[in-house]
Formats: sequence, C-alpha cells, structure tokens
Amino acid sequence: MTTHKFFIRLISTLAILTSVLASTASATVVIGLDKQTLVRDSDAVVIGKVVSIASYREKDTSIWTATRIDVTRVLRGRISKGIYLLKQPGGTLDGVYRRVPGVAGFALNETVLLFLESHASRGHVVMGMAQGKFTVVRDKTSQRMLAYRDLSDLTLVRRADSGRYTTLSPIEVKPYFYLDELIKAVLNSAKK
Repeated sequence: MTTHKFFIRLISTLAILTSVLASTASATVVIGLDKQTLVRDSDAVVIGKVVSIASYREKDTSIWTATRIDVTRVLRGRISKGIYLLKQPGGTLDGVYRRVPGVAGFALNETVLLFLESHASRGHVVMGMAQGKFTVVRDKTSQRMLAYRDLSDLTLVRRADSGRYTTLSPIEVKPYFYLDELIKAVLNSAKK
C-alpha cells in the first residue's frame, strides 16, 4: 500500500470515528464483543458476589474504585476462590464524582459473572469495558438464571469487510443470556 493510500484510509477511519463520537457524547466507542469473542478471548471467567465498593485516590490524584468480589466459582483463569479485588477508574471521593462512561458499574450484594483480561499493572480488567460484566438474576417467568449486561454507556462498532467502522444496532447486540448457557460455553471452550 502506498503512503498516499494509507493516509487516505487513516483519514477516512478517523472521520468515521469522529462522527460516531460526536453522536454519542456521553458514551465510549468500543469494538462490540459477542458471546463467542468473550468466551474465546477472556483470560479469566469468574462468578461471585460484590461484598464492598470503595473509591480511593491514586498517586497521580485520579479517582479509582476498588470493588471486592467474593469469587464462588472460577470457570477459567488463575484466580482463586475467595475475595478478589477489581480496580477501575472513576468513583466518588470527598464530594468529587468522576465518571468514566463505559466502565462496568457494580452494586453491593450483586451477583456477577465477569469475563476478564490480563492487564500488566492492574491484574485483570473487565473485558471490553462493561461488555464483560454480567449481573446474574432469576428470570421470573422461566425461573432460570439470567446473566445480563448494561451497555447503556457504550456505543458498539464493528469493522466491516471494507475496513470502515459501523455502529451496531441494538438488535445486533444481545444484552442477556441464560447463565447455564454461558457457563457451558466457557467450560466447553476450555476443553479445546
């Protein structure tokens, strides 16, 4: 590819991303991750209950939140059962609120299924921002356990064969799955 074509392609991609960003002022734009990608690419997958949430200040003065999760089941990865500490940017401290759109939110006593990826300085991070965090609840109709994710702060895009990025429609993004199906997919992928 010539340098000229490279710069034209780069400018085109930046123009598309800029237009997507402009239309989603309070959202973070990320590549959409489907179930297969989460299952295939995650370094660790755990189920647990949120036992504490506390914000703190890093050395550079940014606000972070430490979420303690009592891991009850490890489906993949080198994470032990028991308390696991997950650190994410943003939080509330001393009357200062810092929100990072797209970062997974947690609630005290919430049961969660997490798809995690390794991070050099933070241990693990939630894969694809909020895409890898599922809240586990019982479906009142079927009585089956559901795992759903809140994608409201994310604009999901995919790269088309042409190389351009397009926004995924809400119909293309599945926000929930039956928990047993997700567990089965993770366990089956580990056997391959």
